[in-house]
Amino acid sequence: MKLLTGLLLAIVARAAIAAEGDCWSDVSKQVHPEGTTGFYQCAQYTCTNGNWEATGVTDPDCDIFANGCWSPTVHKVIPYGTKGYYKCDQVECKSDKTWQPTGERLPNCPAKSILCWDWTTNETVPVSSTMYFGCNQYLCTEEYDWVQNGERDPSCETNGCFSIITQEVAPYGVKGYWKCEQMECMRDKTWQKTGERLPGCAEGNLLCWDWIKMEGVPVGSIMNYNQYVYKCTVNDWEQTGPSNDTSTGCYSNVTHNYIPYGVNGYFLCDQMECKNDGIWTKTSERLAGCAPGEVKCWNWMQNATVPIGNVMFFQCKQYKCTENDWARTSVRDPTCSGEQCIEGRTWKQDCNSCICRNGQGVCTTRACIPVDHRRITLHYLMWCVHNSNLHLDAHDCPLSPLTSMCMFGESLSYSDMTSICMNKENNLWKIIGNCKKSRYRDTCQ
Repeated sequence: MKLLTGLLLAIVARAAIAAEGDCWSDVSKQVHPEGTTGFYQCAQYTCTNGNWEATGVTDPDCDIFANGCWSPTVHKVIPYGTKGYYKCDQVECKSDKTWQPTGERLPNCPAKSILCWDWTTNETVPVSSTMYFGCNQYLCTEEYDWVQNGERDPSCETNGCFSIITQEVAPYGVKGYWKCEQMECMRDKTWQKTGERLPGCAEGNLLCWDWIKMEGVPVGSIMNYNQYVYKCTVNDWEQTGPSNDTSTGCYSNVTHNYIPYGVNGYFLCDQMECKNDGIWTKTSERLAGCAPGEVKCWNWMQNATVPIGNVMFFQCKQYKCTENDWARTSVRDPTCSGEQCIEGRTWKQDCNSCICRNGQGVCTTRACIPVDHRRITLHYLMWCVHNSNLHLDAHDCPLSPLTSMCMFGESLSYSDMTSICMNKENNLWKIIGNCKKSRYRDTCQ
């Protein structure tokens, strides 16, 4: 399984120490006084005589890493059994959610030498080498192995400004807050201060902008966004790991909402059931009229099996049957334009606020922008742009025949390409090997 894990043990760095006994943290980018205690990679550390010493206490929040080990380098959970290299030593993700050395060494890395493993090419490279992964550039360092250096892959198309918090591209015109200063994404793809500040935020009372609640929140607050958990710190939001909020059911990548527990549906002709753990699980049933190896879709509005190319309207939106099952289009159900509603009733529709006037819905004109095949929902108003059709293109290599259902973490090889089942929401294969015909480095990792 050719996937770098990247163990960024930067917390033990001793640089820029302000006073004897203090500890430098490359995570917070600050010097902390002796006696400071904090958690890193599920373990608790205390600053003792200039060094971070493990206390043996486990972070209680680490149960969110239910499916593997957290990689602070690539900011993802890596499945159990995955192997990679850190400072030439091979490490493996164990079932206790920790990275453990296997005793093997990186090829071509002599004893006491420091080299890095470029998992995109499966090559051993020297210090100061760079590589691109997920549109980010990584630098091979002697101290911490691979580190993200803030540079972007120029081959990745962007229609906005890159966010170091969410690792996403925000459209032009979007405004947010960074350390209490309001920032706006400008046409030159940079964030610029507007001169406004987050209300209530002052020295000694730092706040973070919670764009889900649309309010400022104090340091220590937690926010769930786009399947990840963020914690408000003195350095603004920091991503701490994947979200595990499945209290309302199972998330549907088709309709972009939560489906109650116990509901059955079909995906690529296999029947799926929403289980109490918030995960869609395959049953033994198949979609009627769908032969093995064939792809059809289930039209739940008509309770019928339909071929690729058919369309269906659901909740005023059009869906088209594709080789990857249903995909939402930009077409709106024409019968919804004159539908009756209760006078004065308000509701949310994608990024828009709507109200019933004279029997019809009157909505704002905000665009709902697709990102990585997920449509940002009404809760993420930060991503909504007035009177705009801007969109972020997600480029994928052809996955066929790797679009079959799979178990999370399962891997296979096909035509010199290695794939792993990475998405626990829809159990689709993701290519992590070489994609020969793609010019987008971030799609074939």
